[in-house]
Amino acid sequence: MADGLFSLPRVEAAAALAFLIFVVTALPGSRKAPYIYIFCCAGLLAFGWLQGEDGWAWAIEAGARGALIASLFAVMALLSAVAEYSRLIARCGDVIVHQPPGRRYIVLSAGGHLISLLLSIGAMSLLGELVHRALTTHQDQGTPEEVERRRLIRRRRMIIAVQRGFATISVWSPCRSPLPW
Repeated sequence: MADGLFSLPRVEAAAALAFLIFVVTALPGSRKAPYIYIFCCAGLLAFGWLQGEDGWAWAIEAGARGALIASLFAVMALLSAVAEYSRLIARCGDVIVHQPPGRRYIVLSAGGHLISLLLSIGAMSLLGELVHRALTTHQDQGTPEEVERRRLIRRRRMIIAVQRGFATISVWSPCRSPLPW
């Protein structure tokens, strides 16, 4: 991304190398699925080299795209961490949770839409944390089973509202997609 913005030489290669280091250091504690993806990617690169294509250019471009996606998820985790300790986010969540269901849906859909214009897919993480935090602090009456059942129903409906708000960006946004790739 920095290479495209600032025309810096070799930034794409540095990002690919940093992503490779991240993957190698993160793999030992992970499950089997990442290993399968890594072996498939290595197989595709080997296939490209056998076809006579410039395998290093493919590897660098793939690594740079992987670094972009990894940084996107890191930013989303940062947004969730910030939202977890923010009193303003907690108050926003309380206001949303205490709305009647119809109004709550509209507020979450519109909020998901407008915040997604600024934060792209990071808004999903932020609003998801807002919904989760607001529902855990919301006091409800009834037996614990009834309270938990209502909480799950509310959470599902609220997350669907946020997702629908996010999905409507592609209808009118000047960008082709809200996602950066």
